[in-house]
Amino acid sequence: MHIQEARLGRLFLLKFSHGEDLLQEISDFARLATIRAAWLLFLGALKQGRLVCGPEKAELPPIPVWQEYSQAWEVVGVGNLFWEGDTPRLHLHGALGKGQATLTGCLRQETEIYLVAEALVFELTGIEVHRRLDPALGVSLLEFS
Repeated sequence: MHIQEARLGRLFLLKFSHGEDLLQEISDFARLATIRAAWLLFLGALKQGRLVCGPEKAELPPIPVWQEYSQAWEVVGVGNLFWEGDTPRLHLHGALGKGQATLTGCLRQETEIYLVAEALVFELTGIEVHRRLDPALGVSLLEFS
């Protein structure tokens, strides 16, 4: 386990509009507000997109199981944002629901908003943490300075 103490920086309340892409909007916001580290909570509805619902097998590196969704699903989730090189990288997990169906996983691609979505962003300061690709695992992990 690696530990680094952080302090709470700024708090931001974000409202996204119908048709916007949740992942892209948060990433653009991080650049605009110069946020280097953050945790966030979000809720709303996603019209369509793709998420990873786990690996095919418990092997390294993992082969992701992609799940597509469409026709508007309710969503609630949590995630973080840290930079990898000159790019803000989001790691968002969400639970999507529609009728009796539920999907849970890592939101990675095509997160088109249906009607509205909102997020609360908790900026973290006083830490030196970034993401770096771990070739053995095949995923970008947090790296502590």
